Amino acid sequence: RHNLGARGRRMRLVAVNSGMTAIKSMGTCGPAMRCIAGIALYMGAACLGSAGHSLAQEQLQQSTCSLTNSTLANADACETAGNSANDQGDYRGAESMLRKAHEIRQAQLGGEQAGTLEALEALAVAVGHEGRYAEAEGLLRQAAETQKRVLGPEHADTLMSLDGLGVAISYQGRYSETEALHRQVLDTRKRVLGLENPDTLMVLDHLASDIGDQGRY
Repeated sequence: RHNLGARGRRMRLVAVNSGMTAIKSMGTCGPAMRCIAGIALYMGAACLGSAGHSLAQEQLQQSTCSLTNSTLANADACETAGNSANDQGDYRGAESMLRKAHEIRQAQLGGEQAGTLEALEALAVAVGHEGRYAEAEGLLRQAAETQKRVLGPEHADTLMSLDGLGVAISYQGRYSETEALHRQVLDTRKRVLGLENPDTLMVLDHLASDIGDQGRY
């Protein structure tokens, strides 16, 4: 059965691949490279010598989240720590840290900024893990509608949010609604990315679950 966490893990795998590609093209972990939240260890291991590992450790040391600090640096730390807590099953802790990250970015960067929406989606994953699917649905719907307006209906981020929204809806037993949404995402991904793309195959799997949930085996 698909879940909200699968979506989060897929997003982090994309981030890891992006980071590894950047390292390969640069040949080094130069000081100008900013490690994507949650992949410092992957990037450090890929770099030659001790410099990469030092960078990884530095990133991890800077990931301490303060719920009373309202700087953008703390928002980054809270998102990193919150994603880690999500992966470790500490969903209540993850929620508080990711909510703080979103609150800071919303206030300082605005609701349409990519980092703000990223924190919003991560927060939705934590809330969904706690079984509050209606709330998770609302957060993902907010993210998807904003991305659709700012990035367009065929953008990868928009489609990822819509896919996650369908998962949140399915957990509330609204399978026909979920099926329609996942068919929409599938059709767009097939046209834009092709049938063999991993994201296309992921939503195809979700759609199969939606159909099975309705007894159409």
